[in-house]
Amino acid sequence: MRRGINKRGVKAFMSKGYRTIETKELSRIYADPKYFEFAVAIFHWLIPQLYEELKDELVGAELEVIQGGYIGAYPILGLYYEKARIDPDRSLDDLVEATATRLLQERPAIELTMFMARDGIDWKAKTAQIMA
Repeated sequence: MRRGINKRGVKAFMSKGYRTIETKELSRIYADPKYFEFAVAIFHWLIPQLYEELKDELVGAELEVIQGGYIGAYPILGLYYEKARIDPDRSLDDLVEATATRLLQERPAIELTMFMARDGIDWKAKTAQIMA
């Protein structure tokens, strides 16, 4: 887990202190510019799934697709919280990452496919907005 940099609003990002959720399963997708749009769609699909799965644990926390960067910029799932309900023996970051990994493994691909085509979202424009 690394802290990312959100170039959409560096001051807001730094003051909020987003944590990045970087699943190994998606690393080849969100790290490669030719797959950024797909990564953005996956992260947008994951957010409501995570809120549903982690109801009480995410009270007071926010999940958002942000621009992160370690070496270069890329879209990533950002987690912000000041105070969140969580077992003191396990970090919220780890819980969200583990749950995202499980959801990616368990949910059928058709759910993601239907999400991506629903509501006529222009994933190229959405990605450009995040990466601007």
